[in-house]
Amino acid sequence: MRNKFLVIVAVFALGTFANAQVLDHITGGTGADLVGLNAAQDFSPANSALDVQVLEDFTVTGSQLTVTTIEVLMGGFAGFLNGMFTDGTVTNYHVNIYSSPNAAGALNQGDIYAQTFAPGSMTISGPMGFAETSVLGATINFTLPAAGTYWASIQPEMNFSPFGQTGVVRWAAGTFNGGSNAIQANPNGGFFGPPGWIDIGADVAYRVNAVPEPASMIALGLGVAALVARRRRKKLA
Repeated sequence: MRNKFLVIVAVFALGTFANAQVLDHITGGTGADLVGLNAAQDFSPANSALDVQVLEDFTVTGSQLTVTTIEVLMGGFAGFLNGMFTDGTVTNYHVNIYSSPNAAGALNQGDIYAQTFAPGSMTISGPMGFAETSVLGATINFTLPAAGTYWASIQPEMNFSPFGQTGVVRWAAGTFNGGSNAIQANPNGGFFGPPGWIDIGADVAYRVNAVPEPASMIALGLGVAALVARRRRKKLA
């Protein structure tokens, strides 16, 4: 009976922490807060010097180490239309996590996590009303190596000609909790030179969700269960 009680409490603890969010400001601003789009695109090989990403920082603690989803509010310009996210114009999406801005400025793929997603494996919803934007989402299951601050990016792969460009929504600085740590990285130097990245100085529309890694959740659940059981024994005594 006692073991059954501990398991029930442990499972309850797991459920309590299952939806922990570590970054959440993909929406919530108003039209007046929308400043524009910052280019984020993997161009054709002939224009690889222009390959560029927009990255947002997120911080995790020791109890929030497994990233489950990365989402971005993205639109297009220079001839790109919202429907092109789903009509085959975008050939792939590159999802990256970097350890630092310098790593993003030096590497075309994340030094912590890198995966290419076909359009059919992404979640795409929209338009959202902000310059014909869509929410693009990648479902992953990646345990970060340690607690700390990381940088996330979703980058569409698409030819500039004749389709145009894609970009991440940039909000007015301070729209969300005063944050303005977003960067734009261009490792191949077509836009800006070393260190290969610049500070955007505004919020950008990303959302990263994370949950405790399984071992941490089990330990936490058993710890809570043990505490409750101890109090229960004291009452019975």
